[in-house]
Amino acid sequence: MPYKWLGLTLCIALLYVGLMMAKGAKESPMESFSSIRRQLASGGYVFVPPGDYTLARTIRLKSGTVLEGRRGCSRIIIDDTFQKGPYYPENEFAVSNAGFSQEYDSATADDITIRGLTFVLTKKNKDPIWCLLGMANIKKLVVEDCDFIVQGQGIGGSNIDLYAGCKNVRITNCYIKNDTGAPYGAAVMVRSLNIDGANPHNATEQVVLAHNIIEKNGNDEAIAVWGCTGRVKDVVVQNNRIKTYGRVPDVVLSAFAGEFNDCSAAQTNNVVFDGNTVTADDLRYAIFQVGQDTDTISRLDDVTISNNKIDVKVAASDRSTVIRTIGQDNYTNIKITDNEITNTGRVPIGYGVLGQGLVTDNVINGLFEASIACVDTCHNNTINDNTTGTAIENVAHIRANVINNCLVGVKCFVTGVFNVAENSINMADHQDSMGIMAIDIAGSRPVVYISGNEINTGGHYHAKILIKEEITNWIK
Repeated sequence: MPYKWLGLTLCIALLYVGLMMAKGAKESPMESFSSIRRQLASGGYVFVPPGDYTLARTIRLKSGTVLEGRRGCSRIIIDDTFQKGPYYPENEFAVSNAGFSQEYDSATADDITIRGLTFVLTKKNKDPIWCLLGMANIKKLVVEDCDFIVQGQGIGGSNIDLYAGCKNVRITNCYIKNDTGAPYGAAVMVRSLNIDGANPHNATEQVVLAHNIIEKNGNDEAIAVWGCTGRVKDVVVQNNRIKTYGRVPDVVLSAFAGEFNDCSAAQTNNVVFDGNTVTADDLRYAIFQVGQDTDTISRLDDVTISNNKIDVKVAASDRSTVIRTIGQDNYTNIKITDNEITNTGRVPIGYGVLGQGLVTDNVINGLFEASIACVDTCHNNTINDNTTGTAIENVAHIRANVINNCLVGVKCFVTGVFNVAENSINMADHQDSMGIMAIDIAGSRPVVYISGNEINTGGHYHAKILIKEEITNWIK
């Protein structure tokens, strides 16, 4: 018996020693990341094993680096212990590139891939760093299957910033959450903050943001595409799912060149928002905005908003707009086509589509002050169930639209010439329903040409066409 107990005791002791040795051999998260940082100093392929790694200071990735982990398991944490550097980009970004520069140089520009990592920036008592990932002077960047999460208790921050001179960028299949509730901090910025913005070589270009999930609680955009001081061109924002909640951004997605007339060199060209799904618990100002009221000197050309599905509601009726484009002489070729816009609530939204541009083949459902207003051309749209407002308002060219169950089909009341042709208007069954209205307000006297429209009344007798205030230039 004594020998048996002695053997059992020896086995337990050996097992305990083995466990302690194994535990001692395993590095702590900080020690583990230190070894990863040493690998990153050489560049090439670096794998981050599963685990939580606290990042103490900025990572500068060399050209040719492929940084990969196991998504959801390999987590890089930035918290209040992070020590920001004294200079750019170490005082702004947790992860950046070695060749970071506001001017593009093909000899020093970096080629970087980041895959399968989860980055978490947590702000509790202070602002350890502004943004998770910031890049400039990039010749190729691939970011895929990653998570970028910013959490802050009223302290703002951004997730991804393509800061300047970023070329051939693909950000795909990522989860991007900006959950700060703060008045500032974008999820993704695509811009070009150059010293010499007039130099076309410094442009940020050939950028694809596709198949990402973005959740946003806090002001500033989910995605902002803007020239800043330089040029941004050839950007595709496609098949992303975007949800806003809590403090809904004033603007969810934007494309603009400059603002406040700060830089005449700013340009934004060829931007496409296509196939995205946007859901908003509340609408503060706009889901999409193209251009800026404060910008009259920079160039904005070729912006397309197409095939997007937008579900939105408002808590209180106001002048908010789902898609808003700014009318400036320096903005050209804005197209809004094949989108489905739905007011999912019972409170009217200001406008479905408002402003400059070509508006075609969209479906707009629900309550608005005006479903489409003040655009250049409005063709082949379908507008349903706007029983409290106007389907199409003050649009110069209105043709071949289908309007179903709306209080007013077409209304013109500002100075101008309006062509209303070949539309199908099925009026709402309401005593105030109207097919086409022309109203003189304070001497506006709109000139309206009407031809080939089909107007069907509801269950009651209603005037199909109404001319008010002795408009003498009415032509049928």
